Amino acid sequence: MRFCRTVFISLLMIGGSVAAFPETVQTNVQLPGLVSDGMVLQRHTEINIWG
Repeated sequence: MRFCRTVFISLLMIGGSVAAFPETVQTNVQLPGLVSDGMVLQRHTEINIWG
């Protein structure tokens, strides 16, 4: 029981830190050339991207 409480408090503190300093969790995500803004996919179908 004490272990669960410790884990909960730790996660709460980490979450509070992330919420207090949001600029530390921002990143610049770049998609590969295959995936772009003009890409058209059909809804509710599976796709395989190999690479």
